[in-house]
Amino acid sequence: MLARIDATLQWAVAGTEAAGGHKAEASPISWHRLSYAETHILHKARLYLLHMTDKEHRAELRRLTASGLQCNARQQQQQEAIMQGISMDICSEVEWYKLAQLSAPGLRTAVDVGGNKGYLASLFVSLWGGQGYGVTPRGVFDTAQATHMWEGSRNPAGFCKDGLNDGNPLYCPAQNRSPIGRCNERNEGFTVRSFDGSSYLAGEINNMLATAHKADADVASGHVWRYKHSAVSDVQGSTRFTKQSKGGGTTHGPGFEGGKLQGSDASLVETEEVPLVTIDSFLGKEAAALHMRYPSYVDSSSSDGLTDNISYHVDLIKIDAEGNDNKVITGARRAIDNTVSLFTFEGGKGITFSKEFIEELDTEHGYSCYSTSRAGLFKWNGGCMAERYAPPDLSVSASLSLPLCLCLSVSVSLSLPLCLCLSVSATLSLPLCLCHSVSATLAPALCLHVCVCLSVCLSV
Repeated sequence: MLARIDATLQWAVAGTEAAGGHKAEASPISWHRLSYAETHILHKARLYLLHMTDKEHRAELRRLTASGLQCNARQQQQQEAIMQGISMDICSEVEWYKLAQLSAPGLRTAVDVGGNKGYLASLFVSLWGGQGYGVTPRGVFDTAQATHMWEGSRNPAGFCKDGLNDGNPLYCPAQNRSPIGRCNERNEGFTVRSFDGSSYLAGEINNMLATAHKADADVASGHVWRYKHSAVSDVQGSTRFTKQSKGGGTTHGPGFEGGKLQGSDASLVETEEVPLVTIDSFLGKEAAALHMRYPSYVDSSSSDGLTDNISYHVDLIKIDAEGNDNKVITGARRAIDNTVSLFTFEGGKGITFSKEFIEELDTEHGYSCYSTSRAGLFKWNGGCMAERYAPPDLSVSASLSLPLCLCLSVSVSLSLPLCLCLSVSATLSLPLCLCHSVSATLAPALCLHVCVCLSVCLSV
């Protein structure tokens, strides 16, 4: 890994070395392909690796390799102090995926739950599959803009602007470096399967792959990346999902990062019926289909109970299920327990990140669990976070009068004269009082009082 970092930094400074070791004409990797921030990350990683490989720290390096980072009391206090001023941040995930690829370049199969506009799935193709396939987040975004795929969306490049990333890996073998700074590596057998309950998204992405990449049979046919129109949970069956269409209208706009499973009362949004699968059940069926094409990634020597003597090896699972991440994880436990090297999911929004769950992943399966931020990773296990974990997922019914504001999942009735709120369903979570799925009947003359009520709630 240290050698790969050094090679990339030299590429950035001195220019591209073409195949055979000859320097290409004026061809350093451009800064829109390798950002200043990514160069800074590489430099910091290099300093850390040099420190850890020094003779004085090799025993610590062996412990790190064997058991993951284990914090001492001082490190625990430092991490707790840093967390007071630096918040966790999902929009740093592209950089963390790039670091993951730098340290584990051999991952070859990925599952993407909550595919949205496809920017992270295309990033996985670009990083682990290789840019030789011609699939990148920027490429997806440019095609979508040219064909008006995301017309009406307020975030055409995604909430975190992932669609503006070129998807360059942090390391590229010299023989695969192009004069313009792209990495033309192509790893045969790479596959990613995206899931989303939106039929619009699935249809548009698959059509884009078939038309914009028709010169590449592996991409156009969906062998490399296919978008599945299914919702994912811990059971199989069918469910209702937010319906999306071009321009929005009465539905959520295309690719709006709010499409999700809808309950029996979905009167506020238009929905569509979708298949409901678990990752484990899907992988069993996918194994049979891929066994002939990629036999090295399918273990046919032992039965996993999903299909007859066939199990599908998956390396990476990414989950963004709008609050249903726990259920998706439950339905993927066979894969997580046996083959997965890296899986990511969102915290908050009612998702339980319990001490027991983290300790099980640590002690029984050897995972290290982190939360991301733009400043670094916060580790949850290995003695790094004391006993502070996410609060338990509580559900109660309550009748409240202001100025109280309980951070629970509640049905709330607030009495006059402060404000009148009828049939309100709210989800509130520490440390902020954030309200979701609110269905309210308000008297027009009391709107001002309602606004005052909500502002007091948010400030408490």
